[in-house]
Amino acid sequence: MSPNVFTGSVKLVFVAAALAVFVLSMLASSSSAHIPAFDTGEDSYNTAEVIDNPDTSYAFYGELPSMIPGSPVGARYYALEVAGSLEFSFEVGRRDLFFAPCVLLTGPGLPSPDENTQNIIDSSGLSLPDGYGALGWSFVFLPYLDYIPEREFEPFTQTTFYYSYRESVLLPSEGTYYLVLTGVVYSEELGDYQVTSGKYLLVTGNLEEFTVKDYVLMPWYWSKVQSFWGEQGRILFLLPTAVVLVGLLAVEWMRKRKDEAFRAEAKPKRFLYFGGLAGSFLMIGAAVNQVSFLVRYMSLHDWSGIVLLVLALQLGGLALGAISASITKSQFFQMSGGMLITVAVIAALALLLGAGLILGPVLFFGSLAIVTLLGRKTRQSRLLVDEDQDSRDSKSS
Repeated sequence: MSPNVFTGSVKLVFVAAALAVFVLSMLASSSSAHIPAFDTGEDSYNTAEVIDNPDTSYAFYGELPSMIPGSPVGARYYALEVAGSLEFSFEVGRRDLFFAPCVLLTGPGLPSPDENTQNIIDSSGLSLPDGYGALGWSFVFLPYLDYIPEREFEPFTQTTFYYSYRESVLLPSEGTYYLVLTGVVYSEELGDYQVTSGKYLLVTGNLEEFTVKDYVLMPWYWSKVQSFWGEQGRILFLLPTAVVLVGLLAVEWMRKRKDEAFRAEAKPKRFLYFGGLAGSFLMIGAAVNQVSFLVRYMSLHDWSGIVLLVLALQLGGLALGAISASITKSQFFQMSGGMLITVAVIAALALLLGAGLILGPVLFFGSLAIVTLLGRKTRQSRLLVDEDQDSRDSKSS
């Protein structure tokens, strides 16, 4: 790479950093993503999962087991503290078409249970805290009807699911309210209990409050959600990333195996070289992976709004991967402290954009930082040897 091109790449990195700050500020103000929590839902009022802020948008991922009619064992409990009258929004989604969770909302100031709500309470053997009213939502699948619900696509996690409920309720009083999810309800049409079980998504609140930590952890959230729904298998959702990573590393290994200058380098440095490139290729592979999901589910979304924002973030990660790979190939064995600052900026920017599944930027920066340190120690050792030799020569003369 020529010096002019290299300088141009560095400038591009800093321009991209400025753009990233702008994009992330837009994301914070206009996103439809939610702060996720996994393996949620406790088994009683006393141990209920606490929703820290009823206004903040959270996504609680949990699973309802198959319950026995008349028994509350298996129900999932969530609690929220309200300081005063509040409009509370929640949504319940599921991946399985014929999974129908029931929802019970109970708390001070709510009305006495109507027939449908009382059915949910009785069917699952639930109880209400003293002085509490309740509202309930349930759905029964009848065998003689066809159900064709609209499948939803979530751009940030690139997953699909169905909404069971999307509700907004006035919580009239100060106090503790509970959301209870069950999988049992009696149906007069069926003449029996409908018992369903499965994985669910409970979204509460509508105020997006992402922190820098949340942005950095976005790739981990993405992989956890993909694994949770299991749409592509427990690990197969990462297959495009793996293919790109292994393919690019194999091409580089073939290119370097006959390079005498490269083979003359110490083995630890050669390993670090491929470690740095693996980090860069992870940025490229992860971007290809997530863009492939956007293309795969394009029938469920249009290329606008949040989808375009996600696409821009992935293309930014792809560009960072290409630039970091170019720097590694051209500068790895001549790394300087000044260049390491640029490398650090690239790695930090990649983390903020969610490029490389967290591991990529860490591998890239770590490998180049270590080889810089090794190079500095090698130069210091050579200097000491030269000084010692000069001292011996002066004594001998």
